[in-house]
Amino acid sequence: HIIQLSSDRHFDESHFRFQKKSIGKAEVLTYKGFCSKCDNRIFESIEKVAPNFNEYKTQLLFSYRAFLSEYRIIQNGLGNYIEYVECRDLNPQIKARYAPMKRRAEIQLKCYEYYLKLFENDLKEMDNKSFLSFFWPRQHFKFHTLEIPKIDVAASAVFSYAEDLPMTRDEYNDIRQFKKTTAAYLKTFFINIIPREKNTIIILGYGKGATRIELMPVNKIDKLSIKETYKLISDILIKRINEWCISIPFFEKMKKN
Repeated sequence: HIIQLSSDRHFDESHFRFQKKSIGKAEVLTYKGFCSKCDNRIFESIEKVAPNFNEYKTQLLFSYRAFLSEYRIIQNGLGNYIEYVECRDLNPQIKARYAPMKRRAEIQLKCYEYYLKLFENDLKEMDNKSFLSFFWPRQHFKFHTLEIPKIDVAASAVFSYAEDLPMTRDEYNDIRQFKKTTAAYLKTFFINIIPREKNTIIILGYGKGATRIELMPVNKIDKLSIKETYKLISDILIKRINEWCISIPFFEKMKKN
């Protein structure tokens, strides 16, 4: 087993705290939304054989799996918020508290639906054996594969910067007016931290058009030193990711320090 760390912001976004629980290693980089047959068919190339982490399809599949997990969380969260806001038994103050959360979840889901189509289009393109798709594949994402000395940390997650979303008041007030072009402005990022026997592989990805991750220009990511890579990954984990995992010995060492 390993330790899963998560941030808790659900009920008071001004309050931030870490929670921990023990989970099995197999749960870290998995998505439980498919049946076994479909899961094997989609992810076989990154689970059954040693994947090429520099290959676009490998990078895409790891990020697609992380994206699906977050997409499902948003769907479930929105369903809960809708129940709270529409419940006749809750007092108006409580319902008013959940209304902004419902609206943010609706907007986030719209953006993720846009990116879901991009993922599915790219995956279909990978399976297309035509001449054009082989020599000029349409790729909607950019990925960077980094290799660092082994660290006992694992993560598979999605994050974005809400301040990048140029949304009109009409779009906010009426989700039916939310435009696909608006969703495209919200650059969505993916991070996969994959510990191996002797090293750790990091796959960073984003929708094409993104220029920075945190304060780091994306065109400098492949040139980062090990120390700079640690700094970037630490910033992402602490500031942007709700859940990540570390080994039990590493957790005990952190507590002592």
